[in-house]
Amino acid sequence: MKLKSAALWRSIKFLLDKAVRLRLSGRYKIALITARDVSSKAAKYGFPDLEIQALWEILDSAKVLHPENQADLIRAARRASALSKESGDPLPMLEADVRWGALQRAMGQHRKAARVLKKCLANSLIGRDPELKAYALWNLGFALRMCLDLRQAVGSFRRSHQIFRRLGDSSGLAYSLCGLAGATRLAGQPGRSLGFYRRAFVLFQKERDPYGLAYTSCGMANALRRMGKYSQALVGYNRAERLYRKLGDRVNEGYVLWGRMVCSRALQRKKQAAKDLKRAGSIFRATKDHRGLALLGVWANQPKKGLSETAIKEARLS
Repeated sequence: MKLKSAALWRSIKFLLDKAVRLRLSGRYKIALITARDVSSKAAKYGFPDLEIQALWEILDSAKVLHPENQADLIRAARRASALSKESGDPLPMLEADVRWGALQRAMGQHRKAARVLKKCLANSLIGRDPELKAYALWNLGFALRMCLDLRQAVGSFRRSHQIFRRLGDSSGLAYSLCGLAGATRLAGQPGRSLGFYRRAFVLFQKERDPYGLAYTSCGMANALRRMGKYSQALVGYNRAERLYRKLGDRVNEGYVLWGRMVCSRALQRKKQAAKDLKRAGSIFRATKDHRGLALLGVWANQPKKGLSETAIKEARLS
């Protein structure tokens, strides 16, 4: 009976690993379907360790595909957290707290996320899992960046960069470089930002990570736009738009359209600018993305009602 149970665990773990590979290759829809199948099977046959990891995979894919469905995201996180507590193992419980902080960041609750993640990083247990620590630091850096605490954000991204480098995790290394790039751009250093993005782009090319390539293409375009190199920026935005459309990432496609709108307007391409503005607005309203709506409020004189002062300040620096 034990041998049969072990074989069943391995077969479900095989599916879980497949879901991870699908997500990392940018195939979010099939990754989400696979992760849900794993979660269902793990729950049915009583493998809570696999169910927890499947639920985190569901979150990672669903955040990209359906960021507006916050109730579904929260439901998955609560289930994973409850199972982690039932395990009695403090490390999965700590991971659940880190994941909650990351989810709050993804939902735009940046100050709450920063508080949760700082508490997690103060827990001595996190030193037992350097990958989890680096993940927490990266999310903290992003939350601090969105709160415009740029000096501390850079510090968090640098610490995550150091850990990912020690681990030999080139994907994590690339995303930490992207974090540094975003924070330095907001700090008024677009040239440094461009350098970080270019280094990340090379790593993502080696990893064949379509999401990373889209992210850095948009990031490089943002830096070039801030340097006034609008025609060069458009090349990056166009590449990013193609990739995000293929990935089905609507929110980030909206940011690309916004950046392209600003460049087209600067180059007196009014028809293209108007078209991109309309599409970006439609995406940001449909996905309830406050950061995107703040960008439109500042750069396109659209309504700012209900937007935080920090979001508006960040939009002005963008």
